[in-house]
Amino acid sequence: MTQEQKILLLKDLCARLPYGVKCVYYDNCVYEQYDGTITGIQNDTYFVIDGVCIDVENVKPYLIPLSSMTEKQKKEEYEICKYYLNGYESKLIDFYHKNHLDYRGLIPMGLAIDPTGLNIYEKELYDTIKNINEIGDMYLPLVGYITLRLYLVNNE
Repeated sequence: MTQEQKILLLKDLCARLPYGVKCVYYDNCVYEQYDGTITGIQNDTYFVIDGVCIDVENVKPYLIPLSSMTEKQKKEEYEICKYYLNGYESKLIDFYHKNHLDYRGLIPMGLAIDPTGLNIYEKELYDTIKNINEIGDMYLPLVGYITLRLYLVNNE
């Protein structure tokens, strides 16, 4: 990885941190590959992944190619782009970050991995479980029911 690529990757991922970027990272000590979530950046050299510092060169985030956007995402992008000339470019970039879309071309450069078909970012399920956990543990039995409902709705 060149210095320019490292800077591009750091620049891209620091803006995605609030959205829970999933990644693959390699542990050189035991020569193993793991999945995790990038939660921070330390000293412009390490990603903090699930509480562990991993060298930037050993991390590849899962980013979705623009060609794999859902119809809903395409409509939302179109609505944002209609107002692009009126100062909404930051809203468009936020949209790409929130949806883990690779607008910088990191996948073709080999700096990111295309997760299409892997269901890495199950947004609706994640948000539902997160909301239930925020309400309190007494509602945890609902998680199974809601998970089943989401599965049935998405697979009809």
